[in-house]
Amino acid sequence: MYHELAVQRVEEKVEELLEVLSSKNPKTQHKLKNTALLTLKLIVLDIIHSQLKSDVYCSLRDVYYQVSPFFAVTQRRTDKTVSEIASELELPRHVLRIVPASRGYAAGRFVFRGQNVGVPSDDFAAAFDTLETSTTNSAVESPYVISIPGDFCSDDISHVHGKYLLIIEKDAIFQRVAHHRYVCHDCSAIKHANCESGGTCYSALWQKLDLICVTGCGFPDLATQSFVHCLVNKFKMIPLGLVDYNPFGIRILTTYRNSRLLPLKSKIGKENRSMKKMNVDIHWLGLHGKDIFEEFLLETDHGSKSPIPLMKLSYRDKTLIKGILEDPEVPCAWKGDIQLYMTCFKAELQSLYHCCADKYATYMSQETLQGEDESNSTIQLLKYIESQILGYCYF
Repeated sequence: MYHELAVQRVEEKVEELLEVLSSKNPKTQHKLKNTALLTLKLIVLDIIHSQLKSDVYCSLRDVYYQVSPFFAVTQRRTDKTVSEIASELELPRHVLRIVPASRGYAAGRFVFRGQNVGVPSDDFAAAFDTLETSTTNSAVESPYVISIPGDFCSDDISHVHGKYLLIIEKDAIFQRVAHHRYVCHDCSAIKHANCESGGTCYSALWQKLDLICVTGCGFPDLATQSFVHCLVNKFKMIPLGLVDYNPFGIRILTTYRNSRLLPLKSKIGKENRSMKKMNVDIHWLGLHGKDIFEEFLLETDHGSKSPIPLMKLSYRDKTLIKGILEDPEVPCAWKGDIQLYMTCFKAELQSLYHCCADKYATYMSQETLQGEDESNSTIQLLKYIESQILGYCYF
């Protein structure tokens, strides 16, 4: 329905602009002062019309590259022209087949656009109960990490297996966790309960946690926010946020909690207007102040010391913290943690690589990890995630 409406409005707009450019009416002569901008609009409208006819999506960067051979223009001017056209046509950009470049990623077990993600079996339903065992990674016929496309919609996901939706701030952390989703480092096998080599099988830990992982590589784009909103509201998954212990990490969590699906200028209908704001009741899984200043404390000759590397807050950080504490949409429990711990220092998720997350385990220092494989530090991160999720279950 919206596709036909978009084509109709684009064609009407082109006719209107051509009439203005060719008119000799004195009343329209003043519009010719911006002939260059009108010409740019015509070029962009032609690109949009072609996209609609072929039902192909493109990014703002693609539009710029198609315009630049015919018109000397900057990326910023192109973006502004696209926004003006969308506003004049009263249609959101994704209806015009212009979407943001893909930035988010997801890993887990679900069906995305008819493709089984993370399941080494043609029978997706059967794979819920058991997964085949193999000695080579090539047995995974389907990808276990996908890029979330800019034109994502809720109908793209048709089936999901998972209870918790782990939202990770940083791509580096996501890649570490996702890499061990199915492959056991010690025996190089697909996920199974017992590791043949007698070592630690990260895959068994993943099976127990029953996760789907998502990252927006920092602040999420609209597609990633829509992806999270779909899994939480359509498939009733429990969203858990794993971010740096700093003001930007808190802001990323609040972005997921109170995000917007469509531009404010969209007037495409009452149903879509009601979907502008997406509320996701995300739980702050970590990193917490108590993890830094209580859970991992080491007793030294000079007193207690946190093994997690700490950084001092900048002036900008303190300004952001003040804004967070005054924000009524930030949960009171979060504010309490910030007021208690985030006063002088901040910490990053990467610090967990070298910290044992088990409450009763001793800290594994960086010196003991030297010469060891990278996977030894990854298991500490997975243990931390496990302990936090299990703690959340009993909260």
